[in-house]
Amino acid sequence: MTCKIDGNRWRSDGSGLSLDWTSEFLTISGYNDDGSNGIIISVYEKNIKSGTYPLNGKNIAWYDDLDVSTRHGWKADSVHTGSITIKVDDANRKVSGTFSFKAKYDEKDDVVDVTQGSFFMKK
Repeated sequence: MTCKIDGNRWRSDGSGLSLDWTSEFLTISGYNDDGSNGIIISVYEKNIKSGTYPLNGKNIAWYDDLDVSTRHGWKADSVHTGSITIKVDDANRKVSGTFSFKAKYDEKDDVVDVTQGSFFMKK
């Protein structure tokens, strides 16, 4: 998983990636090499297929900064939105896609801009 956070390149390695997929939702998450920050995206739709889904509070997008000195979480909501485009390859049991979203830190008016996101995972 890769993206830019406020224009800065961010990357999750293979050990920091996870996929949770049921008939009710799909969650992808990735954390950087030292586990200090990550991206979590959950799409709550039945029988998810290839397509574009909004990230708007119903479907969740979250940027998590677990640095001991800051410990902040930013999330997309009905005002700070985005989207995820998912490509499902059932034959090869793979899921890939792109994403972007704006996310707000609840306790402040601080907003992060997550752009040029992409992911590739095995089911």
